[in-house]
This record gives sequence, structure tokens and C-alpha cells, in this order.
Amino acid sequence: MSEAAAHAEPAVALRQRLAPGGRDARLLDRQLLLTPETMPRLYGGESTLLYARFGVSPTTEVTRRPSGGEFTPIEPQLRTGARPELDAAVRELAGDARPGLARATALNRALARLRAIDFDGRDRAEEAILASGGATPLERARLLALLAQAAGLASRVCLLYREPPDAPAFHAVCELFIMGSWTVFDPLAGQLFLMTHRPYASAWDLLRDPKIAARHPEHGRKPTLDASFYRTIGIANVETEG
Repeated sequence: MSEAAAHAEPAVALRQRLAPGGRDARLLDRQLLLTPETMPRLYGGESTLLYARFGVSPTTEVTRRPSGGEFTPIEPQLRTGARPELDAAVRELAGDARPGLARATALNRALARLRAIDFDGRDRAEEAILASGGATPLERARLLALLAQAAGLASRVCLLYREPPDAPAFHAVCELFIMGSWTVFDPLAGQLFLMTHRPYASAWDLLRDPKIAARHPEHGRKPTLDASFYRTIGIANVETEG
């Protein structure tokens, strides 16, 4: 089965609710389903994760690479000054937060304050989403990804699909490249996931170990912090042009 065929089925219902050919629909077109076979392309493989997380002495060239994989550039692709409204939003929302984790956390928490709206078929740029004060799950994740890029962090969107009868059937989060590896940020919950040995979890970690989500202190109070969202995951790179 081709990569396109492998990830098309879980997105069928969602695609019907999006603007044809719009920004969110194009995210679906670009997504790569996260599986053990695609994990090396998305994350660089287990050896790179081992080195990034635990400081294991590298024994081969591959373990000396950042655990970012080849799918997503680990440097932000948004050109400095290309989206001035996003630059201004980062300054307003993140304030004096230090670059990296602190700034990403501030942006994530700020976007959790946006009003939650359902998919309505509109195609909106990130600046328009900000101005409206409300966002669909996919718009909120896309907005965080672009604000992170403006703040100097590589980013991508994770599309999370749940099987019936679980509802809602879809959610979206971001992975930001923090401290040498990808970290999930949930901009609806305003949270990220702690791990035992490495500070923060990736989508791959959450797919492999449901207990990570179950241990979250807000689990049960914030519905999207649930392992059921991390069983079928598509990962897509964002467009940086407005």
C-alpha cells in the first residue's frame, strides 16, 4: 500500500468538513501516518532518540544526528519578517519568556484561551484565526505551529484520529523541536506530557505507551489529554507562506 493510501482512510470523514483545497485540506494531503515503518523517517530511529534523551555515548554516525528524522526540517522554515502579524503575536503572547521551551509553553497556553469552534468549511490564514479569537482543532494546531516558527522553533502538526464510538473523533496537536527532539504540545488543553527519564513526550512516545497520557495530572479533566487520541496519528509539515 502506498503512503498516500495508508493515510487516506482515517481522513475521509474529516476532509468532508474542510474547505476543498484549503490550508487544512492540504495538511491532510501531506500527512504521513506514524507507524513503526515510518518512525525512522519522522524521528530518526530509536538510536537517535536514545542519544538525544539519555545521553548514551554514540557508537555510530547515525546516533550523532539530532533525533528529528528527515521528514521535517529541524530548523524553522518561516523567513524572518515574512509574517509581521505573527511576529507581533509572539511578542504579545510570549512576552519575556526565554527562547525555546519557555516561549513554546507560553504560546501553547495562550492559544488554549481561544474559543473552540467546530469545522465550518472556511479556509483561514493564521492571522485571520488570531483576529477572530476562535479556532477549530486543526486551525489551533496550525496556528501554534506557525507562531512557533516565528519564535525560532521547528514545528509540525499531528492529526489525531479516534475510532467510533469515541467522540470527538478528531483532534490536532503540534510537535515542536525542543532540546534536540520532537515534543507534543496540545494547544487546546495548553499542556504537554512529562516522561520519566526524558522530560517531554513525542507523538511516537504517546503511541507506544498509553500510560504517559494516563499519568498527566490533568487527565480526566481535559478530555484531549487521553491516550485514545494517540492510536492513529498523521504528521504533516506546515506551509509557512501566508
